[in-house]
Amino acid sequence: MKFDTNTTGPFGGHDGLPRHGGIDSGMTAPISALGIADGEAEQALSVGAYVEMLGVVERLHRELIDLVKCALEAAGRSDPSPVQALMLFHLSEREMTASELGSRGLYQGSNVSYNLRKLVDGGYVEHRRCEIDGRAVRLRPTETGREVQAILTALFKNQAQALEHAANVRGLDGGLLLPTLRLMREARRDAAPLPM
Repeated sequence: MKFDTNTTGPFGGHDGLPRHGGIDSGMTAPISALGIADGEAEQALSVGAYVEMLGVVERLHRELIDLVKCALEAAGRSDPSPVQALMLFHLSEREMTASELGSRGLYQGSNVSYNLRKLVDGGYVEHRRCEIDGRAVRLRPTETGREVQAILTALFKNQAQALEHAANVRGLDGGLLLPTLRLMREARRDAAPLPM
């Protein structure tokens, strides 16, 4: 796939993201790369936009990990890891189980047990066996864990204000971002599986 190289980011885009077609880089890249016939160029725009949105989401996640790492370091903390800090951020005062973190979409990683063990060992999370089901462990942040949560809360507040300002400057409705991302997630779940 050919990327637009007439822009400033390290991956070819103004914001550091590759461009997969669209107005800025021409329609030839997504049409040829995706095997779309010339008569289907209108659909190629939506496919190109979708692929670009996926790239933006992926890049945002990587940048979030970097931001969390910087915020922790600025607060003088070398641990927990950024992924563990994000997991900790989603634990509320109300106890929850590790499986609830995943089922509620609060943690998407595959190594929940490892990260939770590190948080418990580091004194960030308290755990106790569930009285009803002895196999389940209930989790709750400790005072140290709440300190890390406060660092992330301040970071996210700052980022939300920056997003609101950027949207206002450009005359955009920042409130449309979340519904759009939710729609992408819904559409992905509802899409027919690819034929084998």
